[in-house]
Amino acid sequence: MTILNKKGITIVELLIYLGLATIMLVVLSELFVSILDESTKTQNYSAVQTDGRYIMARLKYGINNADSITVPASLGETSAELTTTVGSTQFHYYVNGDKFYLNDGTGDYLISNLDTKITELEFVRQGNTDGKPMISVSFKAASSVSGTAQYESQTFVGAGGLR
Repeated sequence: MTILNKKGITIVELLIYLGLATIMLVVLSELFVSILDESTKTQNYSAVQTDGRYIMARLKYGINNADSITVPASLGETSAELTTTVGSTQFHYYVNGDKFYLNDGTGDYLISNLDTKITELEFVRQGNTDGKPMISVSFKAASSVSGTAQYESQTFVGAGGLR
């Protein structure tokens, strides 16, 4: 009886190892893809929230510190633009394309983020005929990151009045 010296692996063992390695690679790939999707979703949500809150805060600040509001002009009037006056300077808020801008007479300033679309902007003048006007504001902010399936959108609503 001779004893054989085993110094290698059989084809069956090799196939088992390759099969296990393939299963592990597939599982790890799926995990990596799901982590990337969740990261994109979180970034889009954060961008929409940050942009929407900043725009709303900027509008409330502009309305609350204004001396007068010229557009929308009369009670109940709805407009896609807002024009306020502080001292001798007019501030004009509006959407062009899907970006939110402020014009202070010296130029147009982009207020919204490049990765966020601002749509459905609406200003409504409210209040009493003898009182100071109040402006209600609503707009929709949505992510516009190209190439992603994770789309985030939220409607923001607020109001501000003259002091």
